[in-house]
Amino acid sequence: MDVALTAKTEKADITLEDFGGTAMIHSQYGRLQLVPAPTLRILTIEAARTDIVVATKQLTDFRYDIVTTYASIRVPDNVNKYLVKSRDKQLFKYSMIDHKPEIIIRNSYSSVILLGEKPLVTK
Repeated sequence: MDVALTAKTEKADITLEDFGGTAMIHSQYGRLQLVPAPTLRILTIEAARTDIVVATKQLTDFRYDIVTTYASIRVPDNVNKYLVKSRDKQLFKYSMIDHKPEIIIRNSYSSVILLGEKPLVTK
């Protein structure tokens, strides 16, 4: 299902599955569980104190630009080398091919978990 979604949520538990198109989500104090379809064009999330889980069938279906402040990013073991940790931030920037759809996430004080075809590790 292709969508053009803009959402602003607070204290909400949201699950979106098999969605394509474009999505912009602003969230505070919630939980997001997202399973984008390969037809996704761009997903942008600006969040604070929101637990975020993104599950993909293949990590290589998308490009990723994920930044957390005062929180962790968990990624599958096979892409752990692209995870960078500094004093108060973590960054995961990964792209196999530039023309793939992009997932952009900015989150503070809550973790981001990226699920793919391999088990998770925490750095």
